Amino acid sequence: MTEEIKELSQEEKEQMLDYLCHRGQFLNQIEVFDNLWDELMVQPFQVSWLRLLRINIRRLRSAVMLVEPLLPPQGQEWLQFLKNTAAELGNIREYDVAIKGCEKYEAIMENDDTAEDFSILMGMNVPRQLNSLKQLVQQRRDVQCQLWLERAKVGWISEGLDDFMYLLEREHHVSEANVMKAKVFFNARLKNWGQKMCEKLTAVTSASPMNDIHKLRIKIKRYRYSYDVFMRYSVDMELLESLKAMQDLLGYIRDRERNITVMGRLVATKSDTRLQQEFACYKVWSEKEINKKLRGFDALRLEVIEQIQLNLDKADFSH
Repeated sequence: MTEEIKELSQEEKEQMLDYLCHRGQFLNQIEVFDNLWDELMVQPFQVSWLRLLRINIRRLRSAVMLVEPLLPPQGQEWLQFLKNTAAELGNIREYDVAIKGCEKYEAIMENDDTAEDFSILMGMNVPRQLNSLKQLVQQRRDVQCQLWLERAKVGWISEGLDDFMYLLEREHHVSEANVMKAKVFFNARLKNWGQKMCEKLTAVTSASPMNDIHKLRIKIKRYRYSYDVFMRYSVDMELLESLKAMQDLLGYIRDRERNITVMGRLVATKSDTRLQQEFACYKVWSEKEINKKLRGFDALRLEVIEQIQLNLDKADFSH
C-alpha cells in the first residue's frame, strides 16, 4: 500500500485526505483545538483547559499519523508542532498529576486502620497530609506553566501550518475513483495498525521492563484515539472500551512512576526533613499502587488482543 501511495499524484492524495477528514471527526477536532487554545490564552493556569487541550492534541496527532502517507509537506510541519506542544503540556501535566496523587494518598490515609498499617510498614508514624510536598510541586508547576505561556504567546502557528489547516478545511471535489482509493487505503492502514498492536500486546507482559510497558501505552493510546477521530468507520464499542481500560491502567502506572521521578528530583534539592519524610511515604505508597495495577495487566492484555482480532476479522472499513 505504501508503494502504491507514492505513485499517486498530489491531487489524488489531497482528494483522498479530504474525503477521510470530512467523513470522520477530524475537522471537529481542529475546531475544538482552536477553541481550547483561545481559552488557555485567557486562563493559562486552569488545570482543566490544559488537560483538555493536551488530550485534543493527542487525538489530532494520532489521526494525522494514521493518514500520514497522504500528507503534503505542510502536514509534516503540523505533526511536529503537535508533538512539540503535547510534550510541553505533558511537562506541566506531570505536576498536576503529582498533586492529584498526593491528594489520593491523603484521602486513603484518612482511614485510621490504613494509616496504622502503613505506619507499621514504614516503621514510623506516617504523615497523613502531604502539604509540604504539594506546595513544592505547585510552585514548580506555576513556573513551568508561565514559561510555556510566554513561548506560546509569541506565535504558535506558522504560514505552513495555516496552509495545511486550510487544505483540510476546504472541500475538494472528490472523484469516485479517489473515494474508493481512500476507503481501501484507510482499511489497509488501520488493519495494519491493529495487527502490529496485537504483536506488541503479545510481546509485552507484566514482567517486561517498565520502559516497554510505557511504549505499549503510547501505541494503545494512538490506536484508540485514531478510532475516536474516525468513529464512522467502526462502531465496535467493546473494542473501544477495552482499549480505554488498558490505556487507563497503563496511564495510572506511568503517572505513579513519573510522580516518583519528578518529585524525587525536586525533593533532592531541599534539606527539609518533613519534606523528605512525606516523599518517602508517597514513594512507597506509589510503588505499592504500581504493583497492584500490574497484577491486572496480563488478563486485560489478553482481552484487548481478543477484541482487536475480532474487529479485524469482522470489520470492513471499505464501506
